[in-house]
Amino acid sequence: METRIYKDRDFRTSQWSGGTTRELFIYPEWSAYPDRDFLLRISTATVALETTTFTRLEGFRRWITPLEGELVLQGDGGTDRDLKPYEIHAFDGGESIESHGKVTDFNLMVKKGWEAQMKVLKPRVNETLTLDVGESDLVALYLPRGGPLGLKGTAGETLKAGELLIAEGSGSFSILGTAWSEVICCRINKARSSDQ
Repeated sequence: METRIYKDRDFRTSQWSGGTTRELFIYPEWSAYPDRDFLLRISTATVALETTTFTRLEGFRRWITPLEGELVLQGDGGTDRDLKPYEIHAFDGGESIESHGKVTDFNLMVKKGWEAQMKVLKPRVNETLTLDVGESDLVALYLPRGGPLGLKGTAGETLKAGELLIAEGSGSFSILGTAWSEVICCRINKARSSDQ
């Protein structure tokens, strides 16, 4: 298993129609978001407008959760989804989505054909959580605030607020809650296909 911790100096910040976005990780690493040639992208975004329209991403699945503020998403057909911090919504990237609310959010974008999931882990102080990583898996952990988290079996000893851990290949690692924290965990299986 290979692991790497990405820090502030590794991230790329750019503008979008509703605010700014910070790219935390893109795969393959030579790909570029504007070219839509990526298979996986993890980012945060700041929505500076009360109402905005998400960029449509045909051929991708998306997951989103607010980190700060509340977000109301209105999709095709007028369906509303109210999201409080750390509530996750998955949707088709090609769907027309209008958002309401000034927030900071976390985003996972995955090319259709790969199986993926996103969840929030809440390790208690001194609680150890072990994560198994399969041969074809890529596991990402992002700590938005709080921490640091203790790490065992990775490239570093701690994961600090604002850092992203990427683990690939067969193995396992553990996180130790050293302070109350919410950790976003993304798991992508590059070999298992999904039509969702």
